[in-house]
Amino acid sequence: MRPHRCWRPAAGGWLGRRLLRPPGALPEPFFLGLCLRCGQCAQACPRSAIRIARWEHGLSTGTPYIAARETACDLCGGQAPACAAVCPTQALHLEPGEPVRMGTAVIDATRCLAHMGDICRSCFNACPLRGRAIVLEGALRPVVDPALCTGCGLCEEHCLVEPAAIHVEPLNP
Repeated sequence: MRPHRCWRPAAGGWLGRRLLRPPGALPEPFFLGLCLRCGQCAQACPRSAIRIARWEHGLSTGTPYIAARETACDLCGGQAPACAAVCPTQALHLEPGEPVRMGTAVIDATRCLAHMGDICRSCFNACPLRGRAIVLEGALRPVVDPALCTGCGLCEEHCLVEPAAIHVEPLNP
């Protein structure tokens, strides 16, 4: 049987889209090797943002990921991420004071209401680093600073456009 043409197991899943991993995830090859697929991180997540990958995610089956459009990571309200604290193998690991870097938000200006002339500040207001990771250019259009964006996905979750005009590109190669 020939696999579906969009199936790319090496890329971690369906349609080749990389999964957005929880805070502190090691680079993907190490993460996949260390993750026990125990689900403790998902149980510890106070926002229930962490999901467990299923068979359609290929080699990532059983590992944690975040579907930001549905429920983004709120970075545990600025506290140490609970998911990393309970990971028994340190597949999710953050040193104290280490910044969270899960991905980078990318705006599709052809779909963004603010970039098309409407007034919308949903992503700007949802960002925990408002005014730093997402700024308003000309007081109207959101612009992401990739050096400061954590990739939490709150901007994507709160986007008013369907599908979202902003999405998080995972950093985890």
